[in-house]
Amino acid sequence: MLYTINPWQELERMQRQIDSVFRLRDQDDGYSAVSFPLMNIYDAKDDILVTVELPGMSGDQVSITASDGLLSIKGKRPDDSPGKKYAVVRRERSVGEFDKSVKIPSTVLQDRISATFKNGVLAISLPKAEEAKPKQIAIEVK
Repeated sequence: MLYTINPWQELERMQRQIDSVFRLRDQDDGYSAVSFPLMNIYDAKDDILVTVELPGMSGDQVSITASDGLLSIKGKRPDDSPGKKYAVVRRERSVGEFDKSVKIPSTVLQDRISATFKNGVLAISLPKAEEAKPKQIAIEVK
């Protein structure tokens, strides 16, 4: 039996496998939406809301910075393993330090950014600057 191998197809297949292991590539900005911590970003007329899932953590274990259109969330997730008595069979929850940054889609008022932490979810409110808010343009009818 004769097999034909396309080297470019094989390279693409290998790249997909590597990407699935490291979860580093995404179609939009080069970073995966599944890297820890998981976050959602919502855009409204007056502000941007970022929610971040941080199960098992508290607000004092996390730091937030906003600078030059970039929002960064850093922290250290504690190891909650039961100890040396148990061998790890499967581990999906990451532990240790993390640092995740995302682009802020609008100009925001840095001095009015606020954050709350409830039930393992960090909510960050980023009020938009006046020039970033959508403008309604009146149409004059003649």
